[in-house]
Amino acid sequence: MRAITHGYGSRPVVRDVSLVLPPGQLMCLLGPSGCGKTTTLRIAAGLEHPWTGEIRMGGETVAMGAEALPPERRHIGFLFQDFALFPHLTVADNVGFGITHRRRAERRQRVRAALDMVGMAEHAKVYPHTLSGGQQQRVALARALAPEPRLMLLDEPFSGLDARLRHQIRAETFDVLRANGVAAVMVTHDPEEAMYMADRIVLMDQGRIVQTGDPATLYHQPACPFAARFFGEINELPARVRHGVAETPLGTLPAPPRAGHRDAPRNALAMIRPEAFVLETAPQGDQPRARITAIRHLGRFHDVTLVIADGATGTHLHAHIADMPPIPLGAEVGIGLKPAGVFIFPADERGKAAVLSPEPGSVSSVHPAL
Repeated sequence: MRAITHGYGSRPVVRDVSLVLPPGQLMCLLGPSGCGKTTTLRIAAGLEHPWTGEIRMGGETVAMGAEALPPERRHIGFLFQDFALFPHLTVADNVGFGITHRRRAERRQRVRAALDMVGMAEHAKVYPHTLSGGQQQRVALARALAPEPRLMLLDEPFSGLDARLRHQIRAETFDVLRANGVAAVMVTHDPEEAMYMADRIVLMDQGRIVQTGDPATLYHQPACPFAARFFGEINELPARVRHGVAETPLGTLPAPPRAGHRDAPRNALAMIRPEAFVLETAPQGDQPRARITAIRHLGRFHDVTLVIADGATGTHLHAHIADMPPIPLGAEVGIGLKPAGVFIFPADERGKAAVLSPEPGSVSSVHPAL
């Protein structure tokens, strides 16, 4: 996709979106409801014609403005959120629906192969209503793969399943897509799901791309506060930056300033992931200190609520501690921070922020409007 803009009525929903998906990779379009990710997927499928921009597949232009190749000629598989199986057709007939142009023997062989991929061959003669939600999802995946598409599009395909089944079907779908080597674009609003499935994540907000990159890059090198917040709970503290140092209620933190702002102090925002905290039972010297007000055991870690002295008011923080030392409630502890989980952003006059001096190459793509 190159410079795609589209909307409904006079309201743009997707704004200047450009994407590149290499063969065999899985890309996740991630973002809150209404950010334009499903519209972007529908444009790729040919279900919507973009106002402006160009779409190419394998070197062939399939859409440019009002001129577009119809969906059935794009060789795309589509896995819908509600499965969209035909209730009056058997499982085998559902899977074979998109390959009716093939000879009967070839079609039968392909249907069997597609059902084998998803472990549903023994259910070939039953009807969809007799299957569980997870089994229907497998059949829908087999139907999408049966025509051997060059691109798979998945629209929040696991959102209708309960948590345990969702994890299982997600893993199975990942394995099937990998085994087939098909390129895929998946829409989700769940950052954990995107990090599990994707080679590359495209984070969207208000119709624009905020940041793209592999899961580790988006989590450990967010391009802006929105990106940092979207991947889970995060602590936010006011800061003041000057000469590469951010003064915060937790002491000084390194913050290389942008060019042209080396001398003048400016307001900033310190964002700290809960897992970045290290608690010291015996604080040293002028080490920042906090009091423990709550401890909750959440299985893989303890969620610890801390209060630090911040002038006349207390600042509450949440820390996730994997190996929690035996510390009683109300105890005072020293605070240490792991640098990988600390981000400093300069606040602008509108209360928004942009990334502060990222390392070269750390952010794959940041939309210039941000």
